[in-house]
Amino acid sequence: MKTLKHLAKSSIYFFYLLVMYHSFANPSPQFHNTPPLQRPVEVEVNVKIKKIFNINAIDESFQVDGYLAVAWKDERYKFTPQDSTTPSFIYENKQAAAIIGEKIWIPTFEFINNRGGRSIANYNIKIHPSGYIEYEERFFATFSSNMNFKRFPFDKQSYKIEIEPFSYDNRYLKIKKMRVTKLDDDEKEKLLGDSWEFKNVETKIIDNSYNTIDNNSELPTEISGDKHFDRMVVSVTAKRLTGYYIWQVMFPLFIIIISSFFIFWIKEFSTQISIAFTLMLTVVAFNFYSASILPKLPYNTFIEYVIIIGYSFIFMGILSVVINHKIHGEKEDIDTSPLFKYLKFIMPLAYFVCMGVLSIIIFS
Repeated sequence: MKTLKHLAKSSIYFFYLLVMYHSFANPSPQFHNTPPLQRPVEVEVNVKIKKIFNINAIDESFQVDGYLAVAWKDERYKFTPQDSTTPSFIYENKQAAAIIGEKIWIPTFEFINNRGGRSIANYNIKIHPSGYIEYEERFFATFSSNMNFKRFPFDKQSYKIEIEPFSYDNRYLKIKKMRVTKLDDDEKEKLLGDSWEFKNVETKIIDNSYNTIDNNSELPTEISGDKHFDRMVVSVTAKRLTGYYIWQVMFPLFIIIISSFFIFWIKEFSTQISIAFTLMLTVVAFNFYSASILPKLPYNTFIEYVIIIGYSFIFMGILSVVINHKIHGEKEDIDTSPLFKYLKFIMPLAYFVCMGVLSIIIFS
């Protein structure tokens, strides 16, 4: 009986030692819901863009599937792990939500050019023995970005994501380093879909100032006056793939305009006029198409200049036919008409010269 009691006490004592060992081997962090004591807090930011999709030229917006990772050091979270299998503490989704704000401080960032908020699929917090803390999230968001369509459909666009601290200016929080995860060749091909070709990605940090309260206010300077924030800008440059526009839009438009010059080789006035007006209406249809895929711009694009030149040459052809008919009437042989004798060669040449000058102006 004594042996059993002694064995039971020994088991309890052993279990107690085992629990204490694991408590010291895997110490739980002491949470703090205030920023680190050092000022400013130096933060590293890493962005990975997985996909850019639903690019909308009408309202100049696009959607992004990506990752945002933020890391900083807090000396209060240093610990010495004894168990190599669990070197860091990781809290995911609901666990992370339970400690953010109330138990642990994390810097809040906002997407400045975000349109309509962002959706977070998953997120986590990692606490490392050195005191480094990482916050990472996978997000889906819609962004707006100014686009330049002057060279459309041979244009390049820069899709920008602007990120900035929400509450802490650079007196309290400083962006130490920012980078974008490099993409391999397969990821580059899938990044923008079938309509765009990835060219490069650039990052920069700019100083952005705000003044929400009048500088003449009697409030302390910590409250009033200019506040400067580090704004991070990620720019993904892409070139539009032009195959569709060349063969489905530009080439038919070119054939239509060239066809308008054949009216100088036709004798009948009625046939000349009917062909010219039919081609004019066809060019109008192309104009409506280009307007339907672009926003209402204060400037003309390359394809619109091509259409305007087409209008002009078809109109000059109609005007030439009417003038020739007025002067010579129906009986005049087209081969002996002084006007048509030269226009049948001058008009195509003038058209190609205009197109060459336009290309030099737009693309130089």
